[in-house]
Amino acid sequence: MLNTLSNTSPEIQTMQTDLYDENGILLIAKGMPVTKDLYEKLLARKIARPAKLPVMDKPAVPVENEAAPSDHQIHHYLINTDLFAAAARITQQAIDTVKTNFYLQTHVKDVFLNQPWVYDHSVNVAQLATQIALTLTMPEDDVLLVSQGALLHDIGRSVTENATTSFVLTNDDLIGSSVKHHPTIGSSLLKKAGLPESVSLVALQHHERYSGRGYPRGLTHDATHLHAQIVMLADVFEALTTRRLKNKTFEIAEGLAVMKRGRGTDYNPVVFDALLKMLQGH
Repeated sequence: MLNTLSNTSPEIQTMQTDLYDENGILLIAKGMPVTKDLYEKLLARKIARPAKLPVMDKPAVPVENEAAPSDHQIHHYLINTDLFAAAARITQQAIDTVKTNFYLQTHVKDVFLNQPWVYDHSVNVAQLATQIALTLTMPEDDVLLVSQGALLHDIGRSVTENATTSFVLTNDDLIGSSVKHHPTIGSSLLKKAGLPESVSLVALQHHERYSGRGYPRGLTHDATHLHAQIVMLADVFEALTTRRLKNKTFEIAEGLAVMKRGRGTDYNPVVFDALLKMLQGH
């Protein structure tokens, strides 16, 4: 069993291992500062397996208490703006592209029927990633490719076993797990479907990290496609802030605060700043 934080432990400690959610999404990276409050929230969500949540006794650099937009403000900016409408239009184009690709139909139906949460997750990530790409003022053709990649980033799950656990995982848990193979499988499927290279690269690289701590290849930012870096960020944000099954979730502002600690290490700082700009509505 796990050793919980004692009363004599520092308020802020450092994660001793990377922590992933049940779908292989990196939530808390090794070396990130973990407050006692965040630790307790992970346990409260019932997604943290105590024995898999080690912390170091050495205090980390204090986490800055910066003013964050409220959930009400963020919700307003997410759904009541021209940006949202433009992203919705482009995301619909991406969906239409999938509908007309006969090769993809079987795999798309399979993953959405066997793992229903993947449908909502994929559409949410596509909408978020598209808004980030628009905020970065990318050409619309590129924005559409980002949207397509985001919509299909988890297509590899169509031929991997369904994750049944509702706990946070560590790197050791992922070794030998089918979850860790879905990026490679998805990329192969998208190549066979004749989709653009950037779309297949999103599937392959959406679990890579800016610093090289991701999987399946441990690529750093200079070897990872920008579209994949955008989708990866949207993927983590959606995973932290969207309720699934009986799992509790972070409030949007809380999830953003957690992710902010990974700016420049796990996340491309330019892409992260675009997300922040989008959520703050300016």
